[in-house]
Amino acid sequence: MNSRSLCASINQTKVGTLQEVTGLWSFQYAEDWLENPQQAWLLIRDC
Repeated sequence: MNSRSLCASINQTKVGTLQEVTGLWSFQYAEDWLENPQQAWLLIRDC
């Protein structure tokens, strides 16, 4: 199975991982990113 991934970060802080497996793309937020209330506003603002 071929897959590829990209680590997404902002200011050297990991936000999550973009992954493609057999043509399907997904994004998984990093636990540390979700647990930090100072960064959570970015998720709400971009919805």
